[in-house]
Amino acid sequence: MQIGTVEGDPALQFFEIAGIVRLDDGAIVVLDGGARELRYFGADGRFINRAGPEAAGQASFAGQ
Repeated sequence: MQIGTVEGDPALQFFEIAGIVRLDDGAIVVLDGGARELRYFGADGRFINRAGPEAAGQASFAGQ
């Protein structure tokens, strides 16, 4: 599985990865320190949502 891209969807572009964790359900959470946000991906690597001060105006993960 590959998560991330050099060009394209900004949700898949990372500035400074500070941590990655795989949840019990297989979902993946990436802490992007440069963007100051958490990015949530499904077990298949599909982008779900993001949360943090830089994601203002985006739907919150808890709101899904």
